[in-house]
Amino acid sequence: MLGGVNGLNVLHAVIGEVHMKRIVILVAIVAACICTACSGGSVQKSLQSNTWRDVNDGDTYTFDQDGKGKHGENDITYTVEKQAVSVTEGTGSTAVKFTYDDSGDVLKLNMEDGHSYLVPSDNYEEIANKIMEENVNILTTTEFWSSTKATAFLQFMNDGDGKSGTGWTVTPLGTLGMSWKMIDNNTVESEIPGGTAKLTIINDGGSYSLIDDTGTVLYVPK
Repeated sequence: MLGGVNGLNVLHAVIGEVHMKRIVILVAIVAACICTACSGGSVQKSLQSNTWRDVNDGDTYTFDQDGKGKHGENDITYTVEKQAVSVTEGTGSTAVKFTYDDSGDVLKLNMEDGHSYLVPSDNYEEIANKIMEENVNILTTTEFWSSTKATAFLQFMNDGDGKSGTGWTVTPLGTLGMSWKMIDNNTVESEIPGGTAKLTIINDGGSYSLIDDTGTVLYVPK
């Protein structure tokens, strides 16, 4: 009889332990769900409490509570899932993907292609000025930019106000004088007799290139 009582005690202990484990697992699942919901909610609140600016072109983004907002003067809709923010501008357009990043001193919305990011407007000027300086430095300290389409080279001289200057276009037919100016933090407009060109400075992990409006690489450092 004593052995039977001990057996029942052991059985009750085992059953209690199983129930306790189930409770712990259930609590962990609920906590994870709450954490995920809170994460998405905090991201959304941060989006709504700031006006955001693209550090390269200066474009502004605002996010309202109803899942709508503005990119400049254009209407947008957006969704938030954890740290991922998806922005759609216009009917039938492809959504632009951002990742909310609060790991540093400044909040960021990193673009999926890695070529730019948004920051709260209060942080924009300092970051934008630094990006402008870095891009002008790369543009003017590269001895020649070689065309990917023809035998031609560009040279940008830093002999202006830090945002503009002169330079040269070198082709097999001769050398032409050129003037250039930054029209935003990573776009340069070059002008030679007979035409102008807008080129965007792209930095892919320290590898630089100049691209056109279609994203085609036109020039690389020689």
